[in-house]
Amino acid sequence: YFLVGLPIGLLTAWLEVHHVEAAGVSFDLEFYQRCIVAGRAIVFYFFKLVWPNDLTFIYPRWQVTSPWLLLVPAFVALCLFTLWFLRKRIGKAPLAAAAFFVVTLGPILGFFNGYAFQFSFVADHWQYLSSLGVIALASAFPNLLSGVSRNVRSAALGFILVALALLTARQSFIYTSKDTLWRDTLLKNPNCWLAHNNLGVDLIERGVLRGAEEHYRAAVRLNPRYYEAENNLGEALLARNQVEEAARHINRSIEINPTYAASHWNQALVLARQARSDEAYEIVDQGLQQRPIYLAGVNAFAWLLATSPDERVRKPRGAEELAHRCCEATRYANPRFLDTLAAAYANQNQFGRAAETASQAIDHAARLGETTLACEITRRLELYKTGKGYLAFRR
Repeated sequence: YFLVGLPIGLLTAWLEVHHVEAAGVSFDLEFYQRCIVAGRAIVFYFFKLVWPNDLTFIYPRWQVTSPWLLLVPAFVALCLFTLWFLRKRIGKAPLAAAAFFVVTLGPILGFFNGYAFQFSFVADHWQYLSSLGVIALASAFPNLLSGVSRNVRSAALGFILVALALLTARQSFIYTSKDTLWRDTLLKNPNCWLAHNNLGVDLIERGVLRGAEEHYRAAVRLNPRYYEAENNLGEALLARNQVEEAARHINRSIEINPTYAASHWNQALVLARQARSDEAYEIVDQGLQQRPIYLAGVNAFAWLLATSPDERVRKPRGAEELAHRCCEATRYANPRFLDTLAAAYANQNQFGRAAETASQAIDHAARLGETTLACEITRRLELYKTGKGYLAFRR
């Protein structure tokens, strides 16, 4: 177990830091702080296992600056020592269960950086393996009640199983959709900046721009270095035609992380909307040279060129070239990319090709379950059939 598990675990820890970006200010903890995290995590997992109440997808991230919190890992150490000291009187099973619990939790107790530690130091699913030690010990407890009849013990166990099943069923409802998941997370952890951002993304996909903007603003307020949320807020503002404020947030995203491709493509959109075409195309050319190409950004820029009401910006021929590039990379199976290509055709008066391409986009959207997108493309298809193009502000 250790011969196989230890090197794989160390490889995972290395990958978290060097490839998953588990490094930076959020991970700069002193050793004593990591000890506090470890102690609190062990206590947290044990009590959540014994009393699984108020579970949430992302728990609040603890403050671990006070040295007084070292009493928590000291308490854990005292408990383990007590079990060892009493092993001849109470047996070795409690010590074995506790040791299994703590040792298997070891990799996620905070001594190694994990990407998710920037959100929270604990997560329910991290203790699935470790919980077996405590569960095995608890399962032996009824056998110690020799004075209680078998029927009573069976009834008690049955009650516990039914209660746990009901709790599981209740908990599963929060996973009904992305909306229910992130709203439940914010209900129990209002300062979760990741949940604010992800709920904003979900609202954007459903066309709720103002609601998305509010959650993006909350995300950047709670985490001023959250470059994804800064970029997303810029996108939402751009969709509402607030170009200057959108530019500030997109530029802030680039300032925080100059390698984030989405922000550069959004910067190109802003520049194009400001009629600064040369600067916009310079960014586009740089983006097309990157590998892999950020196709969502290419498509967004193509959509602007295809459908902008501003004749200075609208260049449907250029949009067609970019949209073809996106479609070729996805084997003409992405409905959004096909939708952009259809709009580019239509605004070059190629309505037959536009209608055919839009029909393909509708089929793919329906197959993927994107009913809202399918309905939007259907409305555009009706325009193409009557010899009309489509102009819009956003994509």
